[in-house]
Amino acid sequence: MELIIIIIFLLIGLLLIIKGGDWFVDSSVWIAAKTGIPQIIIGATIVSIGTTLPEFLVTITAAISGVQNPELVTSYNEIAVNNAIGSMICNIGLILGIVYSFATIETKGRSFTEKAVFLLAISAILIVFTLTGDGISLLEGAILFLLFIVFIALNIIDAKKQIKEDTKKDTKVDTKKDTKLETKSENGNGNQDSENESSVKMIALFFIGAAAIALGANFLVESAVDLAGLLGIPAQIIGVTVVAVGTSLPELVTGITSLKKGNAHLSVGNVIGANVINATLLLGSAALITRSGMPIDPITKSLTIWAMLLVTVIILVPSLINKKTAKWQGILSILVYFSFIAINVYIVLNAV
Repeated sequence: MELIIIIIFLLIGLLLIIKGGDWFVDSSVWIAAKTGIPQIIIGATIVSIGTTLPEFLVTITAAISGVQNPELVTSYNEIAVNNAIGSMICNIGLILGIVYSFATIETKGRSFTEKAVFLLAISAILIVFTLTGDGISLLEGAILFLLFIVFIALNIIDAKKQIKEDTKKDTKVDTKKDTKLETKSENGNGNQDSENESSVKMIALFFIGAAAIALGANFLVESAVDLAGLLGIPAQIIGVTVVAVGTSLPELVTGITSLKKGNAHLSVGNVIGANVINATLLLGSAALITRSGMPIDPITKSLTIWAMLLVTVIILVPSLINKKTAKWQGILSILVYFSFIAINVYIVLNAV
């Protein structure tokens, strides 16, 4: 009976995270658009951060719970670290693997090159941090957090450059469109009430979505730790499988939706941004919260971070060289992802 209750709460947590993330991203984009923020800047910042909010809250919740419950600190830390790095592997190995397997995407733009190189550099830095010492130290956590700020700043600068380029291309004004807009504005007073109702709804969804993600993250972390304890399964496995895949569902939904709509490049940009945020904001914040750094378990050092680097190289490096994606990259990265899960489970269970 206890197992059923734990699984129910775990599923409720996942559902709250998925729906809450959906509401939060949609309402965030709407609010930003209403305030006049260009759509390209919204995509470069709010959407990437919004889709990684589940991972962020789960990692932060686990880190805080570890500080508050010293007797379970190892389990909570394993959930925090393996959620962040496991989500990176799931995002790029499974989700972009699926996208690459079904679509060929051109990667000629400066934007892809800059973000891809940034992610490769961050991945290398993360490996150095995890291999030196017992884990990510307080100083290294601060460096990762600063790199997150640099990434967001670069996104905004890049977006502003693209806006200027687009403005130069569209110097001619279409007077016919202006006339149509004036006509619509004269006849649009009757829609004022419905617009007000829509505004109230979107603002409400913003707060409800954020609250749902926070509550779902708490349910997911606590249920994962309880499930690991009840079944005698190390939290390392739960963190890198159930929790990591569960918090990556927004990126998975975004990837599948973009494939259906023929906008696969959007998923590529979203996943690259999400992985940079996972490596910098999540692990950096977790290390700062503990005030003593974030310890890294041996399996993460010997297997998980290398699997993360391997799928990142498979997905990004050939695309940088060939200026387009290839189906073999997607298939290979999916095989690496499932091989990593199988090897991880095998090693952990045989070590128990």
